[in-house]
Amino acid sequence: LIVYGGGYVAGSLLVVASDGWALAAIRTSAGFLLTTIAFLLSLVVSLPWFVGPTAIVIAAGFVHRRRAFALPATVVRLQWDGATAAVAAAILLSPILISYVYMAPGSFPPVFINVDNAYFLEKVHALVAAERYPPDSLSNVGIRATYHYGTQAMAALIARGSGLLPHHSLFLLVLPMLTARV
Repeated sequence: LIVYGGGYVAGSLLVVASDGWALAAIRTSAGFLLTTIAFLLSLVVSLPWFVGPTAIVIAAGFVHRRRAFALPATVVRLQWDGATAAVAAAILLSPILISYVYMAPGSFPPVFINVDNAYFLEKVHALVAAERYPPDSLSNVGIRATYHYGTQAMAALIARGSGLLPHHSLFLLVLPMLTARV
């Protein structure tokens, strides 16, 4: 529901049409960027974290009514060129997607494939716990470092809204969604 409402429905404010799964993926990503900005703005002005994202979803429903909630109407036609492209994309993206799966299980990531992933995930945890912006650093006591929190804030918004663990929302939802959008 968080992905649908905070991504797809909110995305109707930026991408109205949803003809085809590719455009639906772009609309969902754009909507998450919009609700993420609203999430961070809520923290900046010391409002509860959910006020901004909720306002965006309500605005999307008010502005576009049923079109905001309508799923893409797509007819899947299997053709050789499309099937070949899908297989090639799956092969090319499989190392990335497999690494997400390895980092996702359990109550804490069992492994970090990239040296920067631990630092990246620390930002998600900081935003999940934050009541103001910028969040306190979990690495350095007493430091409030500004940072570009785009993807981390998306994962924190999903974790806060759904109850998922931060690394589950990051490695199983946000990063695969952004990878699939490419």
